Amino acid sequence: MKNIDTIKSLPSGSIWLLSNTKIEDEFIYRSTKEKDIGRLYCGPRIYLYSLLKILFYYIKQHFVLRVKPYLKNTPFILKVSRGYDHKNILKTLKLSEDEAILVDVFNFNDLMKLEKVSLNSLIKNLIYLIKCLNTIKISPSLPSNIIKIAINEGYKNLATYAYLLSFFSKFKENNEESAIYSGGGVVASHIAIFVGIRCSLMYHGLMGLVYIALMPKFNTIYVYSEDEKKYLRSKGVLSNIRIYPFQKLHSRNKLVVIFSREESEGIDYKILESIVGFFEHFGYHIHLRGHPRVPMSKELREWCNNNGLTIIANDVNQNGSSIIEEIKPSFVIGVLSTVLCESLNRGVIPINAWGSKAIGLIQNMNDGPYNFDKRCFSWETEKRTIDDILLERTGYNEALHILNSR
Repeated sequence: MKNIDTIKSLPSGSIWLLSNTKIEDEFIYRSTKEKDIGRLYCGPRIYLYSLLKILFYYIKQHFVLRVKPYLKNTPFILKVSRGYDHKNILKTLKLSEDEAILVDVFNFNDLMKLEKVSLNSLIKNLIYLIKCLNTIKISPSLPSNIIKIAINEGYKNLATYAYLLSFFSKFKENNEESAIYSGGGVVASHIAIFVGIRCSLMYHGLMGLVYIALMPKFNTIYVYSEDEKKYLRSKGVLSNIRIYPFQKLHSRNKLVVIFSREESEGIDYKILESIVGFFEHFGYHIHLRGHPRVPMSKELREWCNNNGLTIIANDVNQNGSSIIEEIKPSFVIGVLSTVLCESLNRGVIPINAWGSKAIGLIQNMNDGPYNFDKRCFSWETEKRTIDDILLERTGYNEALHILNSR
């Protein structure tokens, strides 16, 4: 609580400089402890570096061609993830790409095509951020390792954040009623909110833990579950929190869909074989969807073919929820995945299939607000319950009620 009060008392720019995953993880997990984190970068050289970078941004923008004039107050979408986060935002807002301004927040060329900023604004904002970094450096209340991380990471970002502050100030000046929608982009959201632009956070996937003092004051936050909404409220988040709407299935087919994680995280073929054998015994057809981010390996493809599984084509435009809606399975199987939450939201029983390969690789995902242990049946510990559902000793709707209420 002491750290939260300290951060809240800092200038806004100082909070931007503290907003990085290393610092957030330290506050949440106490991961870095009070240890030596390396050389401390400070002094005139970092300011000279930042000034040169500012001059570079100023000159570069004049070599980036403007796009055709955009419609004022058009929804502004920050693309920050792997290319499909903005598709989720467009779908929720019921917009086409032509009806929004799409910008990659990590590609300043996109921003420079929209607005040109003045050198005076850039220098003024750089001076402000240098003062904010110095405020962190002399803070008597922040832990010393947090100060070191902030300085070592912050000096790299002074010019970047100064440019974002200049850009969003200019954009706000020309778009009084505009609103920004993002799947992340924490610092960009902080800065846009600072200049008076309404920002909404639209998670693409289940959220992780947050440190409330470093979280932007979003106007609206979209999440996937009641668990996440309760978690944010318990942390004192005052934003309008909405749960994505999902239409429940009215009928289901006698099939199972297995959603694989990235193969680099490990696949437990022993568990897969037991799942396939179990459901085939009850006459179910088995489908498998590889992770959309990477091509399916030859090994997994051959395993599916040898075991009679139907492979669902890898289409980045088709998410787990849309697959469930299309093929209407009776069971969805995954490992600590958003699709398990989407499955329950759709009225399909989710099964969490932990395996030996998952331990240590993705176990920290179970630390998030979504309670996988309550919202899914565990393949390892609740197999008898799954058996009862298939033998109709437990009704299907009764099983869904158990998952939603326990």
